[in-house]
Amino acid sequence: MKAENFFILSAGLGTRMYEIGKILPKVAWPIFEKTLIELQILYAKKLGAKKIFINLHANCELLRQLILNKFSADKSIYILHEKILLDSGGAFHNLKKNYDLGNGLVFIMNADIFNFSKNLSNNIDLGDGKACLFSKKITKKNKYNKLLIKGDCLSGILSSSSLEGEYTYSGNGIVDMNQVEIIEGPSKFFQSVCNPEKDKIIIKHLEQQEYWDFGTSDLYYENIQKLCHIENVQNLALFDFLKASKAIITKNFQENSYYSENFKIAGQSIYLDGNDKREKDTGIYYKHVFNHYPH
Repeated sequence: MKAENFFILSAGLGTRMYEIGKILPKVAWPIFEKTLIELQILYAKKLGAKKIFINLHANCELLRQLILNKFSADKSIYILHEKILLDSGGAFHNLKKNYDLGNGLVFIMNADIFNFSKNLSNNIDLGDGKACLFSKKITKKNKYNKLLIKGDCLSGILSSSSLEGEYTYSGNGIVDMNQVEIIEGPSKFFQSVCNPEKDKIIIKHLEQQEYWDFGTSDLYYENIQKLCHIENVQNLALFDFLKASKAIITKNFQENSYYSENFKIAGQSIYLDGNDKREKDTGIYYKHVFNHYPH
């Protein structure tokens, strides 16, 4: 059966985005002409979503308005406001508690990650498994949670591994929510939703994987700069997706206007809060990108 419910996890505090992240929520950070959350919604639809659920916590009303302004006529999008942060597991329990999920299958997405592969699909046979999680091979000497795999199933998690060639969780997967018993309050994903000590969790390795992580300010700046160099992005799935989603205007690359240090990539003003109606400029300029990563 297909997972036609898509859950975009978007309730983080944005602490890894440093000073700008305190003002501009991470999911509202732009990739050229569109924000991360807009692009995730469009990518979910591309993958076959019929219903799209988005959990929000910090700056909830600001983000709700951003989404509604961009998708005002779309009745397939549902927003869950977490008054307290429910963490990576509690978010799923809150989803099941509040919505009818049809066949129970939910495709997992993270708002700051784009994962492309020819066998990334919302149509996976779980058999008697509770979930199928898509893996990512560790290619950089950064710290990741290593997946311990026995056969084709998850047997445990090893924190902070940096061994190249090992596998970590990509942030995408499918979980059968019919097998999830609702618990209240915050909890971790690998404890209350997909617990390898008691649940059968299938691990699927993706072929010809192209993986983009915008989850920290350093990764964001690094990846934007990569995308600015058109000679490096031809034939990349993300670049093609951005063009198809109208997040990139090709002539701007051809004319090098995206290189201008005064080109503003976050053009919206926001209200400071519900009571203070003064507007605050939240612009991110490409001079910030190239000051961080000179080329």
